[in-house]
Amino acid sequence: MYKVATVQNKDIQKSLKLIDELKYDDAIYLLKKVLRNDVKNSQALSVLGQLYISKAKYKEAIDCLEKCIKHSPNDYELIARLAYACEKNGDYQKAIDLYKKALSYDLNQFHLYDCIGRTLSKDAQDYDAIAYMYKALHHIKNDPWIHNNIAFSAKRIGAYDIALKHYEIAHQMDPATQLFLSCQIFNSFKDPNKTLKDIQSIAEDNYAKFLSKTEGQVPGDLNQRLDSTKTKLRLGFVSADICQHPVSAYLLPVLENINREQFDIYIYYAETKVDHVTESFKQLANKFEFIKSKSDQEAALMIYQDEIDLLFDMSGFTTGGRLGIFKIKPAPVQVHHIGFFGTLGMPQMDFLLADAHMIREGEDQFFTEKVYRMDTCYTHCNLNGLPEARRDLPYTKNGFVTFGSMNGFHKISTHVLNLWSSILKEIPNSKLIINAQSLKTEANKKYVLDIFANNGIDRSRLDIRSSGPREDFLKTYSEIDIALDPFPYGGGTTTTESLMMNVPVVTIDGDRWTARMSSSFLTLSKLPELIAKDQDEYFKIATDLAKDTDRLLFYRNNLRTQVISSNLNLETHINNLEKAIWEMWQIKCEEST
Repeated sequence: MYKVATVQNKDIQKSLKLIDELKYDDAIYLLKKVLRNDVKNSQALSVLGQLYISKAKYKEAIDCLEKCIKHSPNDYELIARLAYACEKNGDYQKAIDLYKKALSYDLNQFHLYDCIGRTLSKDAQDYDAIAYMYKALHHIKNDPWIHNNIAFSAKRIGAYDIALKHYEIAHQMDPATQLFLSCQIFNSFKDPNKTLKDIQSIAEDNYAKFLSKTEGQVPGDLNQRLDSTKTKLRLGFVSADICQHPVSAYLLPVLENINREQFDIYIYYAETKVDHVTESFKQLANKFEFIKSKSDQEAALMIYQDEIDLLFDMSGFTTGGRLGIFKIKPAPVQVHHIGFFGTLGMPQMDFLLADAHMIREGEDQFFTEKVYRMDTCYTHCNLNGLPEARRDLPYTKNGFVTFGSMNGFHKISTHVLNLWSSILKEIPNSKLIINAQSLKTEANKKYVLDIFANNGIDRSRLDIRSSGPREDFLKTYSEIDIALDPFPYGGGTTTTESLMMNVPVVTIDGDRWTARMSSSFLTLSKLPELIAKDQDEYFKIATDLAKDTDRLLFYRNNLRTQVISSNLNLETHINNLEKAIWEMWQIKCEEST
């Protein structure tokens, strides 16, 4: 890595030797000494810049490398190194420009196509990112990470078929890298051709190849902790989403209102991002621990020593998940709940918390966990920070119907956009708002607009937005008459938000958990008329509703009240969750005797 021309300066020679010995601080001292005497020494600047990159001090690296490049303005390696420092520092557009400049000096550096694509992806310029990564793939045939990078960007613009193809190729090329397989599992829910059995098989394959090899154990017999006479239990929650995130939107109000005479709360946060939501969790927990820097064994030992009775996984295969901890099994009862909506394929997970709508009779065979069905719904409608729901109908003001989607665009495939185009064609002058974070760049917007254009939908009928602050995001509901749910991976939090903001949601009741969330919420809210059995009925429900402004006005004045008074309300959910916790505890106690 520390490439320089022939070195004459003895201190620089010593610094290179110190670097080989991993004595980075001593090397930095010597290089700074050289620069105090010769501020323009390009060799010292180059080595120090590389060293700062190794130590993740990217601003310092940028400063050194920029000074060095003044003396060697055509050195593509220096320029590429500076680009990398800028990329890591979050200066994405500057990094992209520098990578392109480095490539212009040597067009045979094909890996720079991937660097450009990777950085474009980080800047949410996914459509352009894919084009560059395909250029890299044309020249570099055997790099699984290029396939992974293509899949990641394709996923964010709803091209799940491309994403799954490249995740599968990446895994085939490098079966030893768990990320490729776990990404394949998560995105399988978006593939209508994948069955529950297919998804179970991939999860069990992941366990066999990776999780089963997780080393570590706890020092005692957990069965000794299973005491059916206990009157208070310690609940542990492992999650990478203890911040502003849909998982926390569910979990925070639950833990704020759960019976603290019966339950102590322990939070194990597997990330480092801290915001006002994180602080709220800190205030309510008996113990709050950051565990990202801890190994699975270290974290498991801590949880064991905390004497947790029931340990909840709230991430599954999503980013930051820590299933290795659960493989070690530091608690006598382990429960998978929220965060990831499928089996984890691991025998150490005792229960999966679900309901009768999400996992139906006869489907237990596709889950390695014991399915515990809650009496009502696996979630609730209480969402912190929701403003008052508007009662004025956008149609009344506009004179046309406005459809809308507030879902993450990774759920919205070309097939979904094609059906939405048909709905827009059927309803003259109607418009569609799509509000998704990944559509903040012009290239990504153009990708979406081109799909609609190919279906004969004029640009003037589309309002493409990119989220923004949560307050502004929530205000968008006041502009929507009818929300359209994507498929086969539908809305969860966005559906409950829509209903609570008096916006009806049209959905398809599908064949898997992720395709049944909206239909579950609508069923409990006594709104079965909004649930379709297939795409044809989805089209009919959406277009009939758009022509029935009296019904739209009724929804606009009644949905929030109807949802709050249903079995989706927080109090009912907490009562059922408390019951579930005690029953799961008793089941394991009985099994241990």
